Amino acid sequence: MLKITDQNFEVYEQVFYICWSHYASKLPAEIRDSVSPTKAMEQLKYKSKANARSGLKMGLSDMIIMLSYAPEEVKTNINEELVSKGLPSINKIISEIRDIVPKLIKRGKIKNLDEYYIIKEFIDDVDSNISKEERVKLNDVVFDFENRKRS
Repeated sequence: MLKITDQNFEVYEQVFYICWSHYASKLPAEIRDSVSPTKAMEQLKYKSKANARSGLKMGLSDMIIMLSYAPEEVKTNINEELVSKGLPSINKIISEIRDIVPKLIKRGKIKNLDEYYIIKEFIDDVDSNISKEERVKLNDVVFDFENRKRS
């Protein structure tokens, strides 16, 4: 699973900003400026580094899932920019995020909200390449986590 620490925060922050800039370039300026996660990240960084790491992890996870719907050209452009700047490739980041599914199925338990939101994205994405059996197991794990949070 994607692990963001104080040591690699800036690397993943750059990855996030590059991904966002490619998505944002397709949005009208008024929307792009009003929903900019990069602005929110800048504010969060100065309030709480721990919350900034958590927010970046969730934002990157969402961004990677959004990439699965992006045209191949967009993915290629993002990947080329990342690699040219010495940053992790999209494939490396995707594999780190997708690693959570088999680990979570084996463990049978969600550890935290970060995992919960990532798994929810996989379950809700009808095009994700998880089997019906995995989807059922993940639904059970999510249901269990939600019940524990309510208690």
